[in-house]
Amino acid sequence: MPWGVRRGEIEPLLRDWCPQATTVRLLPLRRLRGFPWALFPALAAVLGLREQIPWIVHLITRAREA
Repeated sequence: MPWGVRRGEIEPLLRDWCPQATTVRLLPLRRLRGFPWALFPALAAVLGLREQIPWIVHLITRAREA
């Protein structure tokens, strides 16, 4: 689901929403329709384009104490 959140704001926002977060990783969306996958790493390295590329967020939390 697309969000209106910039890439650089995702981790601080999720850590604010979920104080139990231990790890927040951004993983590239590997399949873009009609887009050659081989170009993705190069585009992700370009700072201006990095904000526009879709990412998957992997969030790990610690268990709540009972």
